[in-house]
Amino acid sequence: FAQIGTGGLSLLALFAAEAGAKHVYAIEANRDAYEQAVDAVKTANMSNKVTVLHGHSFDVTLPQQVDLVVHEILGEVAGIEGVARVIRDAQHRLLSAFPSPLRTSIPASATSWVAACEFPDAEYWASLTHPVILPPGATTLKVWNFPNRNILSGWLEMERLDFESEGGLAEVDRRELAVAVTREGTLAGLVVRMEASLMEDGAREISSWCLSEREGGAQTCQGHWAQQMIVFGEGIGVRSGEVVLVSVVCDTRTMQPSYAFNVSID
Repeated sequence: FAQIGTGGLSLLALFAAEAGAKHVYAIEANRDAYEQAVDAVKTANMSNKVTVLHGHSFDVTLPQQVDLVVHEILGEVAGIEGVARVIRDAQHRLLSAFPSPLRTSIPASATSWVAACEFPDAEYWASLTHPVILPPGATTLKVWNFPNRNILSGWLEMERLDFESEGGLAEVDRRELAVAVTREGTLAGLVVRMEASLMEDGAREISSWCLSEREGGAQTCQGHWAQQMIVFGEGIGVRSGEVVLVSVVCDTRTMQPSYAFNVSID
């Protein structure tokens, strides 16, 4: 199989080789990480089973096509790092068969969800170890452990990336969403959470959202991802039962995808 973005340790490629993979092509675009990966494979005495290739996956031609692609090109918004374009290319050039009744991608899918929210309160900012500076005019804010108490609505699916289905990675995804406000507050933006399913679509083994709370209100989250908040210019007072209309356009045709949001209150 092929691993896109193997990293300096080439861990997944080495694990796969040790587990019995016939051959692994480990692709890495960063020159330093590539050289480290070559050394790691040599140190593990796996050069006969793992081939490390330097370059972006778009520019790499494999000696032979593979049955499976493994990748972790996900961000706080699932597709923000360009995974849709990368895997569309892999489906056409790197995989020996696509679509296929067999597994072709790990992860199988990734999803972004959005909810209406208030700006995190003073209690949240006081709990941080290091200060966060929001530049004037900023429209996005990276937040770790976004407080549940500042959520104003339920969650809506705004983006879905299906890595194993034909047509599962649209170049442009347009959605018209509507969600009811659950309590009175000041609508200051939208918060996004990312989920990914490794072994089968819908399993959601990975989530950037805090799943539980310990005593004292400290939250525990999975993985290293933060949450992304789309910040409005100024807050809007809302009441329970009002409906937030969200128009989302996700454009993945370029290496750096774009996301456009239009929000109104009904």
